[in-house]
Amino acid sequence: MGRVSIGEGTWIGEHAAIFGDVRIGLHCVVGANSVVTDADVPDYCVVVGAPARIVKRYEPASRTRQPVDPPQRPASLRREDRQGGQS
Repeated sequence: MGRVSIGEGTWIGEHAAIFGDVRIGLHCVVGANSVVTDADVPDYCVVVGAPARIVKRYEPASRTRQPVDPPQRPASLRREDRQGGQS
Protein backbone atom coordinates (compact mmCIF):
# COMPACT_ATOMS: atom_id res chain seq x y z
CA MET A 1 0.00 0.00 0.00
CA GLY A 2 1.33 3.45 -0.91
CA ARG A 3 1.71 6.66 1.01
CA VAL A 4 -0.53 9.59 0.05
CA SER A 5 0.35 13.20 0.90
CA ILE A 6 -2.19 15.96 0.27
CA GLY A 7 -1.02 19.58 0.40
CA GLU A 8 -2.65 22.41 2.30
CA GLY A 9 -5.59 24.07 0.59
CA THR A 10 -6.16 21.18 -1.83
CA TRP A 11 -9.68 20.20 -2.82
CA ILE A 12 -10.54 16.58 -3.58
CA GLY A 13 -13.71 16.07 -5.64
CA GLU A 14 -16.42 13.56 -4.77
CA HIS A 15 -15.62 9.93 -5.59
CA ALA A 16 -12.01 10.72 -6.59
CA ALA A 17 -9.63 7.77 -6.16
CA ILE A 18 -6.00 8.24 -5.09
CA PHE A 19 -3.75 5.15 -5.17
CA GLY A 20 -0.07 4.36 -4.64
CA ASP A 21 2.74 6.67 -3.60
CA VAL A 22 1.18 10.03 -4.43
CA ARG A 23 2.00 13.59 -3.40
CA ILE A 24 -0.66 16.14 -4.30
CA GLY A 25 0.81 19.63 -4.00
CA LEU A 26 -0.43 22.79 -2.35
CA HIS A 27 -3.71 24.38 -3.45
CA CYS A 28 -4.53 21.75 -6.10
CA VAL A 29 -7.94 20.64 -7.31
CA VAL A 30 -8.62 16.95 -8.02
CA GLY A 31 -11.82 16.68 -10.06
CA ALA A 32 -14.76 14.49 -9.10
CA ASN A 33 -14.40 10.84 -10.19
CA SER A 34 -10.71 11.37 -11.10
CA VAL A 35 -8.16 8.58 -10.62
CA VAL A 36 -4.67 9.62 -9.47
CA THR A 37 -2.12 6.77 -9.36
CA ASP A 38 1.61 6.72 -8.59
CA ALA A 39 2.21 10.36 -9.54
CA ASP A 40 3.13 13.65 -8.00
CA VAL A 41 0.76 16.49 -8.81
CA PRO A 42 2.65 19.83 -8.81
CA ASP A 43 1.50 22.72 -6.63
CA TYR A 44 -1.35 24.89 -7.94
CA CYS A 45 -2.62 22.45 -10.59
CA VAL A 46 -6.05 21.16 -11.55
CA VAL A 47 -6.20 17.45 -12.47
CA VAL A 48 -9.19 15.56 -13.88
CA GLY A 49 -10.00 12.25 -15.53
CA ALA A 50 -9.12 8.59 -15.35
CA PRO A 51 -6.17 8.54 -15.43
CA ALA A 52 -5.80 12.05 -14.03
CA ARG A 53 -4.32 14.69 -16.35
CA ILE A 54 -3.19 18.21 -15.56
CA VAL A 55 -5.62 20.56 -17.30
CA LYS A 56 -4.76 23.88 -15.61
CA ARG A 57 -1.76 25.46 -13.88
CA TYR A 58 -1.57 28.60 -11.79
CA GLU A 59 0.34 31.45 -13.43
CA PRO A 60 1.75 33.85 -10.81
CA ALA A 61 2.24 36.68 -13.33
CA SER A 62 -1.45 36.88 -14.21
CA ARG A 63 -2.70 35.41 -10.92
CA THR A 64 -4.99 33.04 -12.83
CA ARG A 65 -5.20 29.34 -13.64
CA GLN A 66 -4.29 28.88 -17.30
CA PRO A 67 -5.36 25.89 -19.43
CA VAL A 68 -2.73 23.31 -20.37
CA ASP A 69 -3.04 22.36 -24.03
CA PRO A 70 -2.96 19.45 -24.55
CA PRO A 71 -3.69 18.11 -21.05
CA GLN A 72 -0.65 16.42 -19.55
CA ARG A 73 -0.30 13.38 -17.38
CA PRO A 74 1.95 13.94 -14.36
CA ALA A 75 5.48 12.94 -15.39
CA SER A 76 5.76 9.81 -13.29
CA LEU A 77 2.73 8.31 -15.06
CA ARG A 78 4.03 8.64 -18.59
CA ARG A 79 4.93 5.27 -20.08
CA GLU A 80 8.29 6.48 -21.46
CA ASP A 81 9.32 7.75 -18.01
CA ARG A 82 8.48 4.41 -16.37
CA GLN A 83 10.44 2.51 -19.02
CA GLY A 84 13.53 4.68 -18.88
CA GLY A 85 12.77 6.76 -21.98
CA GLN A 86 11.69 3.87 -24.23
CA SER A 87 8.18 3.73 -25.72
